[in-house]
Amino acid sequence: CDWSSDVCSSDLLCDDDNVCTSNDACDAAGACVGSAIDCSDGNGCTQDGCDPLTGCVSAPDVGAACDDGDLCTSGDTCDATGACLGTVVNCDDGNTCTVDSCDSLTGCVNAPDVGALCDDGDLCTNGDACDATGTCVGSPIVCSDGNDCTIDSCDPLTGCTKIGRAHV
Repeated sequence: CDWSSDVCSSDLLCDDDNVCTSNDACDAAGACVGSAIDCSDGNGCTQDGCDPLTGCVSAPDVGAACDDGDLCTSGDTCDATGACLGTVVNCDDGNTCTVDSCDSLTGCVNAPDVGALCDDGDLCTNGDACDATGTCVGSPIVCSDGNDCTIDSCDPLTGCTKIGRAHV
């Protein structure tokens, strides 16, 4: 390689003065060329590149969509530090007979809260509790007053009712 004329012979090592290349060698035309280096940092929240004087550079890709790998978050975006962050999902199913939580790998979990006290909204039941399916159930109440002169019944909205029997 003739350094004064910057002319190289093929297959000789040289330096192209570019920190963004490696394995510099003379090509068949006599120019010193290198292979581009990989500046990828493996972070989807950065824009990666190379400055020929300083080398690899990475800048946060603020606001870019990403996936943080957590099923308990949604709307994941890149922040100013290059981190992927999302908003915590709401796993509340509105059922008082379930314990609501979230697992990062499987997502929302709504497990039955067996035995928890609840109100099934039916005035014809009592002892309401949550069952293994996450349903609030109660035991039927007895509305009979033992009087043969009344008709006893129960309405889920108003409870026990008694109607007098007329003798004919």
